[in-house]
Amino acid sequence: MNKVLMEGKVFGQPLFRMEPGEIPHLIFRVCVRHRTRAGEIRSECYRVSAWHNAALWARERLFRGQRVCVTGYLAQRAVLRGGETLREVEIAAETLYLPREEGRRFPEGGAIAGERR
Repeated sequence: MNKVLMEGKVFGQPLFRMEPGEIPHLIFRVCVRHRTRAGEIRSECYRVSAWHNAALWARERLFRGQRVCVTGYLAQRAVLRGGETLREVEIAAETLYLPREEGRRFPEGGAIAGERR
């Protein structure tokens, strides 16, 4: 089973684009912090790709520094750097939602990637 659940902050400005065939695609990085066994705090950032309705939903609601929850799966993609092809791991988002903050309920729920209107 390949399933990921991550809650963190949006790092940088999300990038929205339409891929060939007019499929909405939103790319952003989510950063998380955790404590190691040695007690030090470590930060890690992960690339997230949202497609279809999830991309449209997130385009209107996500901004730099905002908390977000992502569920999806790990995927690899090929990237050409310096003439060499590298493999990068990213999270393919299935559901995005804004976590509860100070007693607020989730705004409008989330969006599910792959659903089409």
